[in-house]
Amino acid sequence: MNTPTNKRFAGTKPSSPSTPLTSTNTSFILSPLASDCGTAQQRLENVLKQLLAWNEKWLAAHRRGTSLCTSIEAIKRRALDQKEKDKNVDLYPIDELKVHCNNLAVIMTIFEDVISNTKIFKNQLENLVQTDETKVFFKTWTTDRFLDATNAVLEAYEKEFQLKTIVKEDIAHGTTKSELAWHSVVWQYPSFVNSDVEFLLKSIKMEIS
Repeated sequence: MNTPTNKRFAGTKPSSPSTPLTSTNTSFILSPLASDCGTAQQRLENVLKQLLAWNEKWLAAHRRGTSLCTSIEAIKRRALDQKEKDKNVDLYPIDELKVHCNNLAVIMTIFEDVISNTKIFKNQLENLVQTDETKVFFKTWTTDRFLDATNAVLEAYEKEFQLKTIVKEDIAHGTTKSELAWHSVVWQYPSFVNSDVEFLLKSIKMEIS
């Protein structure tokens, strides 16, 4: 989409977002050495519980981002309505848009954190698979099946992140109501972190419960 370069709302990317988005416990700190202690089953369970915990952070960030996109869309729709009556109305009410765009940039850093940590979990599972590939530690799943599920979740995160990046960068520059609606819908209804991913994660949770 071609947009005026002098109207971009590039939020400053914080180094480490720390404000909880929901009641989800976001104080959990990943230990890269978590897989170096305990039995193989304990290590596997620890990695999988962290995988589930970070998915909760993704979902919380997604919900907060949906709210922000709705607010941005409402501001832009109002500006478009005013523009129809007065051609001098600015389609970029910066004071209103800036805080929402900056907060959306924060949301993106949380997604990046989730992806980075999921890659760590994948590596930890790969190490476990090397020694216990076909062993069943819990109910029915072998270790390599947990790895396959984690790979699928990671791939979904990465593809969804690319889509959400487009929304983050362009939603404030929509010049038609249909454009605005498209961006909001793309964010609100994930194409990749979908019911298939939800099923995989629920299956993991059932296996280790």
